[in-house]
Amino acid sequence: MVYLLSLLRFAALVVLSAEQQLPLSFTPRECSLPQNIRGSWYDVQKGEYINLNQTFWSDKQQCLSQDPRGFKSIFFIKTKDYEGNPAVQMKYILEVHTNVFFYRESLLYNDVDVSPGTYLNKDFQLEQIMMAVRTDTKPERTAQTLCPFSENYLLEIYKERDVCSLSKIHQCSSGMQLLVKNDCKHDRKSYKLECKGWWRKAGSQKIIGVFGEEQGERVEYKCFHFDAKKKELKVFRQHYQSDLCGNEPTMAPIELYSKMEINFEKWSIPNCRFPQWFKKEKWFDMTGQYSYETWNVDKEIREVLINGGDGKRTFRCVGIHTEKNEFIAHSATSSACNPIMHCIKVIRRNDNMIELLIGKDLPEYDRWKCEISLKNAEKKILLAEHARPVECLSRGRYTDAENEKDNCKSNLNACLSQNAVTIATMCEARRLECYASWHHGGHRYVLVGEAEERNGVRNCLQITEKGNIMTIKTKRECNMNAPHIFGKPVNMTFHLNPSRFC
Repeated sequence: MVYLLSLLRFAALVVLSAEQQLPLSFTPRECSLPQNIRGSWYDVQKGEYINLNQTFWSDKQQCLSQDPRGFKSIFFIKTKDYEGNPAVQMKYILEVHTNVFFYRESLLYNDVDVSPGTYLNKDFQLEQIMMAVRTDTKPERTAQTLCPFSENYLLEIYKERDVCSLSKIHQCSSGMQLLVKNDCKHDRKSYKLECKGWWRKAGSQKIIGVFGEEQGERVEYKCFHFDAKKKELKVFRQHYQSDLCGNEPTMAPIELYSKMEINFEKWSIPNCRFPQWFKKEKWFDMTGQYSYETWNVDKEIREVLINGGDGKRTFRCVGIHTEKNEFIAHSATSSACNPIMHCIKVIRRNDNMIELLIGKDLPEYDRWKCEISLKNAEKKILLAEHARPVECLSRGRYTDAENEKDNCKSNLNACLSQNAVTIATMCEARRLECYASWHHGGHRYVLVGEAEERNGVRNCLQITEKGNIMTIKTKRECNMNAPHIFGKPVNMTFHLNPSRFC
């Protein structure tokens, strides 16, 4: 009898021990991390990269369950302590924003097993606030830009009690980066800050956000506060005392916090406006690939790739000198978050055509010297979107070329229309319409395009007439890099036909 009781007691102990080792009654589906925190992140306080998916906080930290009491932001994680022993830890997600989230975690408890009956009744002690920043190569697109700034500014930087009044801040056209250029004599460092995301504090107009600043091979993440009314930006390191980036540090040792205050002042005067004859039209280059038009209350010229894409450049006017048929503008172009200062010049040749000169980049101290910038400038000829054909050649002229090839004669017929000319060469005829015409250096120039292709490729032809001989050739300096309508440059000589009248 005693033996039987002992056997039963032993069996009960075995069953109890087996119950403590039973697998969890949960399945991974019951513990699902939120969709908006899944992906690759950098844990700022821990200095490590983590990958979150549906059931794992990181490669070695599996989610056991959500808090069954209804707190969807509390998760229990199976992990290991610093000595490699199994442990349970609680993660408490505080706030989730675009590309940034904050959380707190508890101490590691290795005195409880992974059974819910043991860790759910545990009094978990939460530690400091952590910040994680998304590191995915292509973060999810959002309705708002990642930087809450929309203009270029002058600024003053107050850093470690030193005042720098010569610095400038530039907003990049991508809406994702900010460049603070420090021109102080004692500190010429530039700060390239990549915006990760921003949000508004409840009950306040203050904007809170996170910058990433490249420092060598690593990136340091900083909080920022932007007060649009005060035009003030403050940048500082996030620490557990900063409470979700919401509180600015006070009386903190400088090695923990790098505080920078920027007082904004508009960089350009609002009266920087382009002439009416320029801004009323949309302009196209001779390749038919790019269009140009004014933007942002007519303070910018935006170059747009016609067949798709975000375009190439945006020229921001920061100063302008206007005459009757031309203007020179001081321009700031953002390219990969580096501000490029130069000058542009626009010359009005007629209602249909303008010349755009894009000057060379200028150093900051010479940013107003347009004579330097426009020397050997890039040149583009632009046609108005609503340009209509103009008179080409003297009407009634019909000519034959003196050379023949494969029984095909090259010829030119200007009898069909005063605004069109038909040129046949190598047995192939093209009907061309003329969109602009002018004289320069003893020659006549016309811009032609194939009929019915209003915004297609344009070619610049030079026409020289001497007696009964007419020479038509493609002028490289005028044609720029436009594709050739005939597949190659034109260079033909025509003789006047005896029956010159149509």
